[in-house]
Amino acid sequence: MAIDMNQSGSTTPLSPTTTLSVPTSPHLKPLQNFPAGRLLSASNHVEYLASRSARSSAVFVYDLAEQAGFGALTKAWDLHQQTKNSDEKQAPRRSPSATAPVTTLQTRAGAGLTLLGRLSHDSSSSSNLQRRNVVTAYTTPTGLKAMASSLAYLAPATPTNKLVIQVPTVSPIGEDFTLSPTLAALGSVLPLLPESIAVLLSATPKETVDLALLPYTVGDSHVIHLFDQWGSAREVGHALEPYSDSLSSTTPSQESLSQALQNAGYKFFDYHGDPNAETVLVVLNGPLSLRITSLITGVSDLAVVVVRVLRPWDEDSFSDALPKTVKNVHVLDDVSFETALGVLYTDVLGSLVSSAAGGERPLPAVRSDRIVPDHLQKLLDNLAALESFISEIIPQFTPRVTPTSPSTKIVQFYSTPGTSLSSAAQIIEQTFTPTPKSLISSKLLTSYDLVTRSSGIALDHITLSKATYPALPTGDQPADFVAVLDQALLKTHVVLETAKPGAIALIVTSWTPQELIANLPAETLSLIRKQKLKVCILDVKKLVSDARAPATETLEPVLVYIAFLRLYLGAATRADITVLTRANLIAKAIEKLENVGVDELVDAVWDGLVGVIIPAKGKQCLRYPSVAI
Repeated sequence: MAIDMNQSGSTTPLSPTTTLSVPTSPHLKPLQNFPAGRLLSASNHVEYLASRSARSSAVFVYDLAEQAGFGALTKAWDLHQQTKNSDEKQAPRRSPSATAPVTTLQTRAGAGLTLLGRLSHDSSSSSNLQRRNVVTAYTTPTGLKAMASSLAYLAPATPTNKLVIQVPTVSPIGEDFTLSPTLAALGSVLPLLPESIAVLLSATPKETVDLALLPYTVGDSHVIHLFDQWGSAREVGHALEPYSDSLSSTTPSQESLSQALQNAGYKFFDYHGDPNAETVLVVLNGPLSLRITSLITGVSDLAVVVVRVLRPWDEDSFSDALPKTVKNVHVLDDVSFETALGVLYTDVLGSLVSSAAGGERPLPAVRSDRIVPDHLQKLLDNLAALESFISEIIPQFTPRVTPTSPSTKIVQFYSTPGTSLSSAAQIIEQTFTPTPKSLISSKLLTSYDLVTRSSGIALDHITLSKATYPALPTGDQPADFVAVLDQALLKTHVVLETAKPGAIALIVTSWTPQELIANLPAETLSLIRKQKLKVCILDVKKLVSDARAPATETLEPVLVYIAFLRLYLGAATRADITVLTRANLIAKAIEKLENVGVDELVDAVWDGLVGVIIPAKGKQCLRYPSVAI
């Protein structure tokens, strides 16, 4: 949503100029010794796997990657390692599980020259001929574009000397710098890359982790791995099991790219849809491919080919992926502007012409459907827009009405980054840890607005669904539950506008009901009345100070978690909520740390929650605008 500069400032919309670089709340650090695997996103896993010294000789973190929320952990691990060894006269030799040396770089023209210098220096030294020299770099598609001209001079890869670039695909677009997963920058990158560079694309969290590890097992290629940092790679809540590969082995791998892919259970291209389809869409692996694949499931005479390996382009594998019945091929190309020629279209057309020339199949009609970054954003944010887009390019496709499933619930938390309450969403997400008997799965996605407020705003989306991989909450899907964890946000921003009619709004505040109504802007009051929101308030600071325990902020997010259970599970008893709280790994850890009983916390929240009655417009609030919960 754009910022309206004509507003008075009393109710500022959230800025679309978001960032992903704010770290996890420091208030969860005391819990690092407790099992919390699902607190790590696929992006976190990629950083860990790529930065181990058994895989990488050095890691170069570019500034654009850090701004995309990728690289900060690697730098922190390296700094911790240096600090730990600072008192020793000579730093010990790095173990295979230690962090490789990290260097921070700025993105500028010729940004890849440092990488080439590192590779050429080590490969030219006779004393290092047998030493494994794998250089890992982190950058974004924009940064990759800046270093493309330098990468053209890369020497062929060897098992002992190669480059791996991990690319979180998120880029600022438009006048308001909205973050987008567009791959339009590849149009100017791919023509400059030498044949020795492989380009891989991943979409789901598991695939992201698998393909991040794969380059270090390939012996004949430099590898660029692009993954969805805009969405799936940042999601918390997926059951990503720790990898058990041996870090102690330093023997260079001799696997080819195709062998490594096959061993990991993947192919160059995936085919989804009618096996005898006459119309086929071709799209790069990523968030758009996931949505399209889901959309065409069960639709007759229509299929999609998802491109996982863009370089080297395998004409034979692509031809084998298509059914003999295909007559029309639509190539969805990410481009910077509508008149640009997409690289994917060129690859697809060349493959089909070669197949036709060899007598394998008649040449189908091939069309390039270009998608500029702004348009991509609309397709990802609005399912109806995507259905309309497909029906425009494929007239026989009939859009289906696909509203949010009644079994899918969206929960949102607004807070100030770095505060104790900013970890509340992570505690709540842990409640839905998947098990073989789980009926509900969940995922958490966090973004930050650092433009409209100096201290920033953190927005946590939690999607609860019966599906094993719930779809991202999109811009047109309202929230069933909204929690505002900083009362000051109510006076400056319209944070309740995303709530659906009749939704619950939990406000953590020290205000009384009368003070809340007095401090809410007229626009927010009108919104609450119109949407018939159920407003509840909770004073966590008072509850913490009243508890017979050290008055620490660590308890505050647990109290919010209990309040969420109380409101979201309306029929649950105190005993039910006590059992759920004790089963939560983080809440259980905090209970142990703070030496306070869960029973006492549940009782405090149960008695402390207050429902607020918003008076009709024009009527004054005289005395008791509240009800017991």
